[in-house]
Amino acid sequence: MIDMGVSDEVKSRCRKIREEYKDARRYTRQLKRDLESRVLPPLFEIRDSGGGFDEEQLELLEHWIDELDEFETRIMHFCGMILTQYNELLSDEYSGNTIPGRSTL
Repeated sequence: MIDMGVSDEVKSRCRKIREEYKDARRYTRQLKRDLESRVLPPLFEIRDSGGGFDEEQLELLEHWIDELDEFETRIMHFCGMILTQYNELLSDEYSGNTIPGRSTL
């Protein structure tokens, strides 16, 4: 009922995007399952009998944690920009405005 005023092309694209999203979610879940089943590489195996990591291993692990945090920040910023642009495009389309140089959905 909500989509009565929406063209068939927009509905079709929405269905396609929904399926792509579902596929991406399935892939993400599979990656998470694979990751959970992995063990640390031999570099991170405990070398001493005291049960802890040595200084070199901790530095390397902290480095990769920092790298992953920075990557996550960049990805979140990128996703926010994409979402903002998409929402602007939708609001312009629904308000009847066209943006020069951009095609409509």
